[in-house]
Amino acid sequence: MEYGTYDSTIIELQKIGFDRTISMELAKHKEECFTLNEEGEIIDIDVSKILSTDVSQRAKKQIKLLLS
Repeated sequence: MEYGTYDSTIIELQKIGFDRTISMELAKHKEECFTLNEEGEIIDIDVSKILSTDVSQRAKKQIKLLLS
């Protein structure tokens, strides 16, 4: 349990560079904002959609930093 969880979406987000707390927050929106492949890996993130959700300002800052 290297990433502090067994949730594959949270692990994928941490691999991208999000911290654990933000990864857990963003994972709540995976159905509407992420495209996953058969192995559960994130292959696309709808940045504009996730920025329009109720994620924290800290999360929005990390999204813009890592994905823009």
